[in-house]
Amino acid sequence: MSREDHERFEAYLELERYIEELQAGHIAHPPGELTPAQARIYRMAALFRSASSEEATPRPAFVAALLAHLEQERQQPLQTHLFPFLPQGRSHVSRRALLAGGAAVAASLVVLLLSASLFEAAIAPQEWRKYHAACTDCAR
Repeated sequence: MSREDHERFEAYLELERYIEELQAGHIAHPPGELTPAQARIYRMAALFRSASSEEATPRPAFVAALLAHLEQERQQPLQTHLFPFLPQGRSHVSRRALLAGGAAVAASLVVLLLSASLFEAAIAPQEWRKYHAACTDCAR
């Protein structure tokens, strides 16, 4: 066996060991010095393992913990607050808060309308030139 064939065979055996470790569910580390082609092969092997159907099944411990959490949430009474983001002690909104919120909305609308009109003013001359250049009546 030539030296090149022997090196290829050794690389094949290393890849085979890597894939076996992945299939056994162990942490597998690729060899230190890899060519770009070998690095792609090792990445593909790891991707195929992560995409296998065995990895898609959740662990039984996770399923049990999730079921326990859902049962606990189901046992708790539902909150009947209309606005859960408001403090529970207060049932009203102050006039100051309403005024501040209304002012913020009004300012946002003014900015939106101003930016829309500026955008339209910047685009309108260009559109007019396109129309004017294509107009057959204007060429006379």
